[in-house]
Amino acid sequence: MFGKLLGNRRGAVGFIGALAIPVLLGVGGFVAEYGNALVVHTDNQRVADAAAYAGAVAYTVANSQDDMTAAVNRVAKYNGIASTAVNSVLGNSPTNDGNQAVKVTITTNVPLVFARLINRSASSQSVPVQSYAELKAGAPACVVALSTATGNNVGLTGGTILTAPSCSVASDNAVSVPCGTTLQAKSLAYNSSSAPSQCSSPASILGTNGLALTNINKKVTVDPYAGNTDVAALSGRATTVRTMSSPTGPTLSGGSNYNLGYGKTSDAVTAFAALPGGCVPSQPSDYSGNWTVTCTATTLNITNFSVGGGIKYRFNVNGSASTIYNFTGDIVNGGDLVAFGSGTFNVSGGIVNQGGSPMTFGVGTFNIGQLGAYCGSNDKPSICDTSSGLTTFGIVAGNTTSSTFKLQSGVYVGGGSTIQFGQGTGNIFKSGSSSGTGYSDPYSIRVAGGAIMTIADMSDVSGRFEVAGAISQDGGGSCLEIGAATNHDLGKYLLSAGTVIMGAGNYTVSQYVWLGSSGGGNTNKCPGYTDSIGVLARNVSIYVDGNNVPTNGSCASMSFCVGAGYSNVVIVAPSGNSRLAVVGSSTNTAGVYIFAGAGLGVSGTIYYPLGVVKLDGGASIGEASASNCLTIVGQTVTLNGGTTIASSCNSGTLTATAVLVQ
Repeated sequence: MFGKLLGNRRGAVGFIGALAIPVLLGVGGFVAEYGNALVVHTDNQRVADAAAYAGAVAYTVANSQDDMTAAVNRVAKYNGIASTAVNSVLGNSPTNDGNQAVKVTITTNVPLVFARLINRSASSQSVPVQSYAELKAGAPACVVALSTATGNNVGLTGGTILTAPSCSVASDNAVSVPCGTTLQAKSLAYNSSSAPSQCSSPASILGTNGLALTNINKKVTVDPYAGNTDVAALSGRATTVRTMSSPTGPTLSGGSNYNLGYGKTSDAVTAFAALPGGCVPSQPSDYSGNWTVTCTATTLNITNFSVGGGIKYRFNVNGSASTIYNFTGDIVNGGDLVAFGSGTFNVSGGIVNQGGSPMTFGVGTFNIGQLGAYCGSNDKPSICDTSSGLTTFGIVAGNTTSSTFKLQSGVYVGGGSTIQFGQGTGNIFKSGSSSGTGYSDPYSIRVAGGAIMTIADMSDVSGRFEVAGAISQDGGGSCLEIGAATNHDLGKYLLSAGTVIMGAGNYTVSQYVWLGSSGGGNTNKCPGYTDSIGVLARNVSIYVDGNNVPTNGSCASMSFCVGAGYSNVVIVAPSGNSRLAVVGSSTNTAGVYIFAGAGLGVSGTIYYPLGVVKLDGGASIGEASASNCLTIVGQTVTLNGGTTIASSCNSGTLTATAVLVQ
């Protein structure tokens, strides 16, 4: 029986089938679960790629690994992956090109069902993925256009050239570089629906090697100076300047008239009789008109003081520096020489030097009111100098003591005249505005053609430069030199047709700065300088608030404008991270216009967050020296008519990008 049983083949197939079923189920389970793992792997890889890219972008913006990790985890969370399954590190890129990369690893587990029929201990399968996003260090942005409005934020026409071979050009909208123009940069960023418009043969957008630029990226451009504390400090100063008060002249009474007529030494007896007590004249034996007066009194009261031609007059030139001179009228020099000693000069009226004679005042404090008679074109300033002789205030040979100047109605320097204020450091110069009908706008300083005016250093802690009215050089061939000061406050505008030398410090201008808007330009008139100079400003930041900018003329609606013959304009910003050279308002849209062949050398940043930067008519902007950097930031940057911008910046606002490499 047993043998029959062994030889019976019925049920064999069922037996074999029973043995095969677990195997078939296991194989099918492996196939199904492997396929599921592949789906999970693909999903995880997609998330890892997105997370690595987000982490790299976050790191380029903030330079923070904490921000990088937070960005990676946010992307994972939004895709249903817990942060515990994600790991992100910053390390070397697998491309071995020297750049860093953000590496993101995501590891999740796929549950196993069918596979457990064969191996009951295998409850899940690990699915790891990884991704690398490399940090491609871009060039610094040295030309930045911030506007998001429709149009070419960076636009070139008519044979213009923008050269930035060591840095980037960045526009938050379109870029246009048509045939006949050239843009050369290390990289170019744009943020419009269309790629930058350029000439194809030959290419008009070039790289450092002179060939067609390939490093062109679509990306958002941000304001590199948004929230900058130095910009905030400059703009905050503008509020103070807008409300700046003018000095008032002294109110005096009493005293006697003191007049020496033209060439009349016989008037001396009468004039000397009017001298204050304690003053003794020394009469020359030959009656040559060479007079000297010595005073022992420390307070001298005089009404009007005037000296005619043919007379040289020295008034208490060796007197005590504590002497107080009170003039209840004007001081007028028409003689061959008038010289005063040091002391405090209170003048209810004004001071006039006319003819061809020098006039000098020693060191001291000068409180000057307003002239009773017109000067120049029917104006009434505090000081009127129309003499061909030298006029000086607060200067004594061999002495470096500073002086204080408080002028109610400003200074007029006529054509061919020279006037100097102060010596040493720590001088104070404050001026209100002129009055009268002869000039279109009240001024604090007016320098006519061929005239020279210098103001000494005001840089120590006590120094000040405050002018409530305009500064106007309304004639070519003139020179205005303003000494260094921590702050130079201009309540109206600076309008020049001659040379301006700006001492170190911040300049806050309430309205506008126009150079050469109606002609004029470089001169070599400034004492101590042999080169022809348009503007020389070293260690200077100029903030132009852009209030009440005229809407007509060649510089219409622009707050900083250079034209005509200004081919030698040098502005060097103070050292430091911000390097601000010329800054526009964050509330007014008045911009920058350089035209008519004008040439600027700027080391630092031209920053106009709301204004355009425009070049026209063969103008150019470059660096003040080969080793210094020019950066331009404006709403738009446009070049027309043979103009040129050149920058060799290699440091500044980075335009780094992130690229998935593995």
